Amino acid sequence: MAIFISIFFISFSILSYQILLMRIFSITSWSHFAYMIISVALLGFGASGTFVFLFLKRIKRHFYSFFTIFSFLFSISLWLCFALSQKIPFDPFLIIWYKGQYLYLLGYYLLLFIPFFLGATCIGISFSQFSQKISKVYFLNLLGSGVGALGVILLMYFFPPLSVLLFLTAIGLLSALLASLYLRRRVLIGLILASFLSFSFFFFFPLRLNISQYKSLSVTLNLPQVKILKEVSSPLGLINVVESPSIRHAPGLSLNFRGEIPPQLALFTDADSMSVITNFDNQLSNLEYLDYISSALPYHLLDKPKVLIIGAGGGGEVLSALYHASSLIEAVEIDPQVVNLVK
Repeated sequence: MAIFISIFFISFSILSYQILLMRIFSITSWSHFAYMIISVALLGFGASGTFVFLFLKRIKRHFYSFFTIFSFLFSISLWLCFALSQKIPFDPFLIIWYKGQYLYLLGYYLLLFIPFFLGATCIGISFSQFSQKISKVYFLNLLGSGVGALGVILLMYFFPPLSVLLFLTAIGLLSALLASLYLRRRVLIGLILASFLSFSFFFFFPLRLNISQYKSLSVTLNLPQVKILKEVSSPLGLINVVESPSIRHAPGLSLNFRGEIPPQLALFTDADSMSVITNFDNQLSNLEYLDYISSALPYHLLDKPKVLIIGAGGGGEVLSALYHASSLIEAVEIDPQVVNLVK
């Protein structure tokens, strides 16, 4: 029974890891890099099928030993391979001029490929070993994958991405421990010790996301007296609120404006997509600059219009609608975290 629970946990971790990597790449790079993870996962599953086919006879003779080894390596690789990938100086903006960037990209692929290869191998050898119970194995594989796909989204509502990665590592270690119950006692004790030491290392030496230097958050953090006031995370995005005396955001501001822009806080989604939270003390006269930006044109064409704002962000467009005496203002923001921060 323990081995089937282990199969469930491995399936859970693989799908969760894939979705988590897509979320992380959206933060550190851009969303289109997240789709690379799908190809890496497929490569890992394909390579594992070839590996199982070539070494099936040897693996079946020592199934529980191989399953324990591969599941343990899988759990370790979840954290370790991602940590190593963060050290690769891959810069997509240099790939046209510096061909060495292709080697860095290959390094990304190889490192992120390893966990999928190891996890898929555990699933593949289980199908071969329990061919008489294939329906049960297949059910647990699909169930684990489905629960993992939903579970990781729920986890990201409560924990930041790197904490979720640590949780998936723990799930992988648990699957290895369950598989080792079929082996000798000293193997189980050794694996418990190795798992404890590994997890302790991962826990006490936490990772940091290596965000691209070209993202708006990275650029803003170079401003004087800058500090991150708040950071919240969910599947919808990683939100950072940044403070600096130098932050003034008024896109399209006319050169005819001679007043002052009120103090603002910068709000970033996934280290990019900047909007601002403007200090508003209920004095509309302090928002005069909003009449000097290009988006104010519709308010000069219509008298007291009804306004619908899709993606309210930090509330700049809402303030503009208030300043121009709109008769009705409806604002929609998909991320409740942003709404709470603006409040």
